[in-house]
Amino acid sequence: MDQYFDQSVSSTLPQTLEYLRNLFQEIAQGKCQLWVNPANNDPFATVPLVEKSRVRVPIRHPRFDMRLAPYLVTLDLSQSSENDIFEESVEIAWHAWTKESLSAFCGQPISGWVATLALPKALAAHWAQRCYLHRYQHFGKLLRFHDPGVREWLWSTLTSQQRDALLGPADSIIAIGRGHVIQRQTRPSGPSSATTFPDLVLDGEQWSQVESYATLHAAWLAWWNDSDSSKTYTPGWERSVFKALSHAIRYGILDAQNRELFALHAMKFGSDFHSHQRMQPIWEKTLAGTFYGPALEERFACPVEQFTPNPYNR
Repeated sequence: MDQYFDQSVSSTLPQTLEYLRNLFQEIAQGKCQLWVNPANNDPFATVPLVEKSRVRVPIRHPRFDMRLAPYLVTLDLSQSSENDIFEESVEIAWHAWTKESLSAFCGQPISGWVATLALPKALAAHWAQRCYLHRYQHFGKLLRFHDPGVREWLWSTLTSQQRDALLGPADSIIAIGRGHVIQRQTRPSGPSSATTFPDLVLDGEQWSQVESYATLHAAWLAWWNDSDSSKTYTPGWERSVFKALSHAIRYGILDAQNRELFALHAMKFGSDFHSHQRMQPIWEKTLAGTFYGPALEERFACPVEQFTPNPYNR
């Protein structure tokens, strides 16, 4: 297994911090590369040690502002000042997944922490040259895998060769993700001695899912805001919802808002809710041009928030 989700330490920030510190002591002799995304607000913009040692990922594109490029900072946790930065980064990453932060669309300023023997320039160059910029269906695309929420879903769809490409000279990428669950993406065979790695190339099905990430994330956030916040987060739930969402287009559901509602219903009622016999008249309406939400309200004479495909649950 080359993606680990440790849910045992997800309940509190102190437990998460202790776990991560011990993990890097075990796998990287207490050292790591802190991976920061400064696009919304750089939490370390005025920290001299970071200013001095940061290595930006050199994404070369005419419409990309290099000042907003993700960057790496080498940290030695045995050094007090560097350990302080590590602890602050863990706290920032943990709070970025709270309801308050997510609802404010603050983004994920901490991309994660990398265990590697490679120099940060080598890792940054690999990502910039082989992983970030893509061409698909005549369009240029930037794959924002520095977002741990993106990486959580992307990684499970990658082949072993694609995972090798994304890791490059990194041995492990560790991050805090949805539900404050710790993600660890690594090679099952252990550290690689290679000096060159393949380009990361996604296929059409993978790009289709990537383009639905924002929709599914918004649906998940809506579901989470309406549910018990203490409910355990179970990684892997998204696969069945992506499968359900692939049916939306054949029902004529194309716009983002209604696709989000469709995904939310797949989360609430099960990924096969759309095949329920009560839903067939809805699809007739959506195929005729009616939006999904209004079609539900018109057919079942109730607010969309009260809808259920099972009449006995109303």
